[in-house]
Amino acid sequence: EVRNMELYAGTLQFNGENLNVKEDLNISKWGGNNTRSNVYLNGKVANVEGNIGINYGYFRLQGGKLYCDGNLTFNSGYIVMDNETDYVNIGGNLNVIDSNNGIYTNGILELKGDFTQSGTGNNFVASGNHKVILSGDKKQTITFNSTQSTFNTLELNNFSKEGIYVPNGLNAINIIWNGCMVDDGSGGVCGFTLTEDYEVDGDLYLSTGEMNLNGHNLTVNGNLIHSGGNMNINGGNLHVKGNYYIQKETQV
Repeated sequence: EVRNMELYAGTLQFNGENLNVKEDLNISKWGGNNTRSNVYLNGKVANVEGNIGINYGYFRLQGGKLYCDGNLTFNSGYIVMDNETDYVNIGGNLNVIDSNNGIYTNGILELKGDFTQSGTGNNFVASGNHKVILSGDKKQTITFNSTQSTFNTLELNNFSKEGIYVPNGLNAINIIWNGCMVDDGSGGVCGFTLTEDYEVDGDLYLSTGEMNLNGHNLTVNGNLIHSGGNMNINGGNLHVKGNYYIQKETQV
C-alpha cells in the first residue's frame, strides 16, 4: 500500500501482490517520448482511492481489475482492455483528452460520473466485445467532441430522475436502454420506464424510444409533444394538464 504513486519512466509489472494507492496515481514521462511509463497489471487488482492520470504511457489490465474512486484522465496516454475479464470501475469522471486511441476490444468499463471525449477525433474507439456501463445514481453527462469516437456496446443503468444527458448524441454501436431516461440535448427526451410516479413541470417533449408508464402515474403540467417514439400506458395513468400533440415541436 502506498499513499501517492508517480511513474515517470520505465515499466511496472505486477507478478504477486495487488496494488493499493490511498491517494493519486500518475503515469507520465521524463523527457522525450521514449521515456514514457507503462503498467502491466498481469491479472491483479489495482485500487486507487484518488484520481488516475495516464499521460504518455499505457495501462494494460491483462485480465485484471482497476478501481478508481476519483477521476480517470487520458492525456496522450491510454488503457488496454483486450481480455474478456478486464474490468474498470470509475467512481468519478472519465476524461479522454488528446489521447492516443487505446485498445478497447473486450471487458467492461463501468462509469459512475461523466464522460468527456475531446481532442483528436478518434481517440476513443471501442469495438469487438467491449462494453461501457453507465451506472451513476445522479445525472451523468456524456459528451463526444467527434463522431469518429464511439462506444461499442453501451448499457444504461442510471435510474436516477435526472438520467443521462447527451448534448451531442450517443455514439454507440449497440445500446441497452434498460428503461433509463436519456435527455438528447434537443429539448426532447428519449423514452424511459417509470419506476415511480413522475411529474413534469412545464412541457414534455418525447422524441424517441418508448415511454413505459409501468403501472405508475405520469403527470405533465404543460403540453405533451410526442414527435417520435412510443407511449406505452402499460397499466399506468397519463395526465396532461395542457394539450397532447402527436407531431413535431415546430408544428405546435
